[in-house]
Amino acid sequence: HLLTWNIVCCLAALCFLRGLQKLRESLRGFEWALPMYKDEELDEDLRKQIQIMRHSEKVPWGEGLPELRRPGSWRPYLFEQRSAVENLEEIHGMLGLVRRRPRDMTKDQLIEGVRQVLMMKYHPLLRVSKRYWSKEQAQTIAEALAMECDLHQPLASGGLEEITPLGIVNQLPSPGPAWLQSSIRFAIWAMRPVFRSALLWHSRFVATPFGKLHVLDSHAPGTSFRGNSEPPLLLQHGMFVTGWSMSPVGWLLSRQGRRIIMPDLFDFDHGNSISEGGWSAGKVRKIAEHLECLICVVRDLLDTCPKVKEVDIAGHSFGGWLIGMLASCCAQRGLPVRKVVLLGPGGPLVRIHGDPMLVRFFHCPMETLSEVLPWWVPRAPAQAVVRLVLGLLFSPNNVNILFGLRYQEYLGCASAAFGTDSPTLLLWGDEDRVNWPRKEELLMPYLNNRFPNLEAFWVEGGGHNIQIDSFVAVSRCMDDFLGPIGGGKSRIGARFLGWETLFRITDRRLTRMNMVAGVPAPDDVVFH
Repeated sequence: HLLTWNIVCCLAALCFLRGLQKLRESLRGFEWALPMYKDEELDEDLRKQIQIMRHSEKVPWGEGLPELRRPGSWRPYLFEQRSAVENLEEIHGMLGLVRRRPRDMTKDQLIEGVRQVLMMKYHPLLRVSKRYWSKEQAQTIAEALAMECDLHQPLASGGLEEITPLGIVNQLPSPGPAWLQSSIRFAIWAMRPVFRSALLWHSRFVATPFGKLHVLDSHAPGTSFRGNSEPPLLLQHGMFVTGWSMSPVGWLLSRQGRRIIMPDLFDFDHGNSISEGGWSAGKVRKIAEHLECLICVVRDLLDTCPKVKEVDIAGHSFGGWLIGMLASCCAQRGLPVRKVVLLGPGGPLVRIHGDPMLVRFFHCPMETLSEVLPWWVPRAPAQAVVRLVLGLLFSPNNVNILFGLRYQEYLGCASAAFGTDSPTLLLWGDEDRVNWPRKEELLMPYLNNRFPNLEAFWVEGGGHNIQIDSFVAVSRCMDDFLGPIGGGKSRIGARFLGWETLFRITDRRLTRMNMVAGVPAPDDVVFH
């Protein structure tokens, strides 16, 4: 009996090892078994920037700029694309003043706020020993802002103890536990068989100047399907994620017969697009580099499908800003774009520091948690959850992507390349507190100027990720806007029995935005 048991165990072990060998061989040829990008450290330039910002807290004032370009004016030095009141509110949020209203800020608080804005916008000046802004220059700028905002004069002094200290520069990066990153990578890897087997999507690469860019494609080039002569739709993901984040919307739209392409931007954590290097660094980080890659994807769609004469493009958050730029770049290069969709776009369309309490949380997470946590909630588990959240947000790659972008490149970008005459749809969650939209009376003149053929809607109850929490409503609106395959109205969500029924909670109401809010103004008045 013992001999028989040993033989059975040996045969079982051999079968198991043979099965593992077959699995390994199959995975070698499996097109979803792709390398996944992961950053372990900060970029060298960003590391130096953070060190300089830490030093500036010890030496906050320099000898002064060589000269003020416009003495008595605040606009060239602060957030020049925003009104005076918006600048006041941004400074209030940046300082984390939770117990004081913007119009009640003291003179010393305004001066410190001006210093932090200057450091955010012009931090390279800190590398030049002592040749950056002085306290007197910051005071001149603060007084000019207070005068235009019509604050009660003279301003009170003091109140510096109410300002939230800049603790975030001492916390970056905050990678979190190794098991958390491994779990995220495994979860994303586990979705690949779903995309391939259940949704019948394809994984392929597009050649770019920086290497091969990975894309998810609902229909392989050259295949015949119901909408193969209709314009394909490029769906661009946002910051900190990859193409999988657009899969709910992509799934519903592809079920209508539309071809969907979802690129992974280069050098994003857990993505399959690993660059060979950018124009000026070892990684692809700059907006212009990402745009060049997306232009290659558009050109690939037009070249590989002879029946396709135009493409539709859409993007969410950071990807929405890229899509607005991409539409203009395609027009300049003669690449036909039919329609454009923006989902909660970022850039200069959003408030940078909308919530003082949120700013305070990021600078002093544990202290803020202790202040707001109810007495009956245990402290230790709550603090552990906060550490996990910060580990997700401030991983080395996320810090490289967000803080590595210059202010003038993204949040303060005033490029005329953002905008298009093509029909454009804007969808924005009315509860978005990540890309917090600016006030309609200032936002709408800008949008009307850049997108003259714009339709815009609020998604009621939608947060930042409306492509997930409201994907049935977003997909149906996009399908109607792009033109359903076969004509008529969109069939998404129309059937009581169907896949959409399982996700009825994401079918939200849309409210049309006030497109004539405020007085239309040229860019150089409101947005300089």
